[in-house]
Amino acid sequence: MDDKEFEAWTRQAETRRGMATTPEEARFYQGYLLGLQRAHHGVAYLDEAEHQANLAAALDEADPDRRFHGQGYMAGFNAVDPITALGMIL
Repeated sequence: MDDKEFEAWTRQAETRRGMATTPEEARFYQGYLLGLQRAHHGVAYLDEAEHQANLAAALDEADPDRRFHGQGYMAGFNAVDPITALGMIL
């Protein structure tokens, strides 16, 4: 992902987080932004332990907030565009 795409997707995700109609949607985009940063900046942004913890959160069945955060993180890290990312899990 080049800098221009990264900046555009960051703006889109920030806008969607701000317009979220549910707490889950806001958590998803919060995680998405973190994952996008990790994808773009690599280990300079998050170390491997933090990265693995965010990925593991996507599987947390006991805590829906953590799960939405983790699923957002995974979508951002895998460079799924922010417009369709949330629709992949709902």
